[in-house]
Amino acid sequence: GIGGTKACQVMAAIEFARRFLVHETLLVKNYKDILPYIEDLRWKKQEYFVTITLDGGHHLIERRVVAVGTLNESLIHPREIFVDAISDRAGAIIFAHNHTSSDVTPSQNDFKITNRLVEVGELVGIEVLDHVIINKEEEFSFRDNGLVGD
Repeated sequence: GIGGTKACQVMAAIEFARRFLVHETLLVKNYKDILPYIEDLRWKKQEYFVTITLDGGHHLIERRVVAVGTLNESLIHPREIFVDAISDRAGAIIFAHNHTSSDVTPSQNDFKITNRLVEVGELVGIEVLDHVIINKEEEFSFRDNGLVGD
């Protein structure tokens, strides 16, 4: 007993409510699960540093760009990195940044900041699961290379 336009409006309202109320979350088991959330970094002309916060069950909470650097450097501080994770009540966090060059090998600075962020994570009770470096063609995972985590 309702017209086509009203039926479309009702269906749109139901779909909107379903998407808003039924929050499907991504379970992160390894860095490959987050690749769709950092693919845009591959093509950036500057370094971007991103955090991905996860709940205690390693489900995605939020992805945030926390720093934009120069052509080959991003200046970050643990305070800016962990403020949103603490606000999210995150149980774990993954860091990601891009290299604008063709080499995803971590720099000395990448090692230094990752170690510092792991230490801060231990202090505040947020597990650092991984730090992923991405470029146009490949990725480097600190965890997969035995540099973070178990």
